[in-house]
Amino acid sequence: MSATIQGAVHELIVVNADVAAILTPAGSQPLLYPNKAPHWKADEERDRYAVYWIVSTSRDQHLGGTNKLTMHRIQVDSFGRTYDDAHDLSEKIRLSCDGFSGSVAVGEEFFNLRYMRWDNATDGYVDSASGGRGWHGVNADYNVWYRAGTPVFAR
Repeated sequence: MSATIQGAVHELIVVNADVAAILTPAGSQPLLYPNKAPHWKADEERDRYAVYWIVSTSRDQHLGGTNKLTMHRIQVDSFGRTYDDAHDLSEKIRLSCDGFSGSVAVGEEFFNLRYMRWDNATDGYVDSASGGRGWHGVNADYNVWYRAGTPVFAR
């Protein structure tokens, strides 16, 4: 399986020790999910988690057609039981991702990111569908550039 932009973003987020300390309860996988969070049972208490997904994709255009430089807009939604918890998580993720340029280890391969830049953020609140406590959220958008079709290097 080849490394993907989603895998690279996931690894870039969880490699940060401050983020990993928040999102990885003892003995579990990081509470960082592509596209949507799982449906938890009421007794599965979570204090913070994050979800990331691709909002849009575009390729540079010129008179000769499309080149391989690809830009994804990726949204990272950080959730917490309080606004401060959600904002703190979002800020730690921003510090890990904003301005990054280089290779990211994804399994046994490396994915080369040209550049990742924080673009904007909004705040929100989501009521719990089960009648429990709701979630405060910070939705941050990042622009991520890489060359599509660039070889992925094995370790």
